[in-house]
Amino acid sequence: MMGRHRANLVVAISISVLIAGGLLTYLWWPHHASVAWGRATTLRGAPGVNLGSSADLYSLSCSSPGDCSAVGSYSVKVNHNRAIIVNERRGQWGKVEVLPGLSAREEGLNTGASVVSCSSPGDCSAGGTYAVGDNQLLLFVANESDGVWGRVQKVRGVSTLGTGYFAYLSTISCASPGDCSAGGGNSGANGARAFVVSEVRGSWGPFELVAGPSTRAMEGSGISSMSCSAPGDCSAVGTEQKGSVPLPAFAVNETNGVWGRAKVIPGLAALSPGGSDYTISLSCAAVGSCGASGTFRAQTGVTQSFLVDETHGVWGRAFDIPGIVALDGRHLEQLHSISCGAPGDCVAGGSYGTGSYQRAFLVSEVRGRWGMAMPISGLSALNRGHFTSVVDISCGSAGNCGVIGSYTGKGGYVQSFALNETSGTWGGVTEVGASSFPGAIGAQVNAISCNASSNCAIVGVVFGSKSSGAIFVQSTRPTP
Repeated sequence: MMGRHRANLVVAISISVLIAGGLLTYLWWPHHASVAWGRATTLRGAPGVNLGSSADLYSLSCSSPGDCSAVGSYSVKVNHNRAIIVNERRGQWGKVEVLPGLSAREEGLNTGASVVSCSSPGDCSAGGTYAVGDNQLLLFVANESDGVWGRVQKVRGVSTLGTGYFAYLSTISCASPGDCSAGGGNSGANGARAFVVSEVRGSWGPFELVAGPSTRAMEGSGISSMSCSAPGDCSAVGTEQKGSVPLPAFAVNETNGVWGRAKVIPGLAALSPGGSDYTISLSCAAVGSCGASGTFRAQTGVTQSFLVDETHGVWGRAFDIPGIVALDGRHLEQLHSISCGAPGDCVAGGSYGTGSYQRAFLVSEVRGRWGMAMPISGLSALNRGHFTSVVDISCGSAGNCGVIGSYTGKGGYVQSFALNETSGTWGGVTEVGASSFPGAIGAQVNAISCNASSNCAIVGVVFGSKSSGAIFVQSTRPTP
């Protein structure tokens, strides 16, 4: 069966926003951009890799059209997982392989590759966790050079924390081949701390605890997201809590290869007097030019979201999402992802609503000005339940982005959608994943990666068909 996508009738969405001068009406008229999704295909394992129904890919990075890498894990038996990698070269996906270098004793429940970043075709770095007995989880990194993945390298210094510690990698970013940084956190009986680990000219150093302001020891902290724009110049964001008391999110920068001290993002304390920042995402389009989004717990107890920009290396004040009150009346709102294609040109997305329904939305920044939050049109024709949400966003350049998300399909099963922006124009919503497989009842997308020319790839899992539980990949190419 040829790959198909459902054309949805797109109608104008009229949103009335009450402002100080009166009632202002915004019309959002999406137009179909010149992007078409191909057919999704399932991946097969290399000899000895029996993926079964427990395989999943968590992270994806594409350095050019048709050249991508994705990482994840699969289960070989109960509580024993392996880290896996799969590559696309010149438009052809290979077979899923196990990252070499971990022994059978290190195949624990949480063993797997969680993050990957590619700076050029065939030159990527990945990272994840491996088990040591039943009471310790340590870190590994792995490099691909000229299309060949080397053996995993165990991150130095983590084991000195002692038994009972569980470390994790949440993010990795490569500015050029052999120059990358990664970050995460570790937790144990004596607390938790955020850390970074850097690769310089192909050599990974030991993990390095993030230093906080002189008044704080960064207790209960962890790096959530990181973005490197040049070798030795990265930005990272994360969350922190002291004991059971949440604290405002922080940002920390690396300049000329040296990581500075973490600083609280300005304005968050005013937005959230009680602290509590749960998630935060970051994207940098150039050195010192980044956008970040996250969530916080308002005084009312409701989870809300913020945006914040870094310009010329200085973080501005965090602010509420423009126009969100007109959409949800100050109910639950969550920004799940942000991506910046150029300085001052970013897209963020997530969901808003109440405990009984959630609706996907996007908010865009153009030339340094954030517009109003807008629901994604076309989803109402697909959604059969009360849930839609943005999962991930990738912008290859200003005005050229890809968005993936989830909605409730027939029978209450999770389905997936994609939405593309080309040259500043948003196209219509497209079903992805399950529509390529006869008999499939649902699909869950995990990650998207796009480049400057609007070529995108996605990874996910399809279920309820002959390919049930199989990991799939799907790509898009611009059409005339």
